[in-house]
Amino acid sequence: MRTFRFAALALTLMLPAARSAWADGPTMNPGKWETKTVQTNSLSPKEHVKTITECVKENKNPLEAIAEAGKCKIANKEVKGQTVNWEMECGGTNKAKGKGSFTADGNSGEGMIEMTMMIADKSMTAKNMWSGKRIGDCE
Repeated sequence: MRTFRFAALALTLMLPAARSAWADGPTMNPGKWETKTVQTNSLSPKEHVKTITECVKENKNPLEAIAEAGKCKIANKEVKGQTVNWEMECGGTNKAKGKGSFTADGNSGEGMIEMTMMIADKSMTAKNMWSGKRIGDCE
């Protein structure tokens, strides 16, 4: 679960800063962003919803942030227009495999990451979905 949390948190926090790391892929403009995240998992019926507002000033590659935070390897990255899809495998205490995608057009974006891992001899699938929009300039 910890690996998924790191990966999901890294992606959630980095998405607004995800100006194009790929020439023809998703772009997100710097400024103040509001991002809503909905997390679910197969071991708990409760949805966890969180909305954050942050000032994004620099360009960052969210897949690199995921790889660093969750000790993950990104594979099969594919860019089509304004969408990027990928698969990932994470190490650490709870090994996990998953996939993700996001789409962005400069002033809004959305995506998901889904991971499957073993927790105390039980298989758990966790999903993190988000949507974000640029709401203005940084103050």
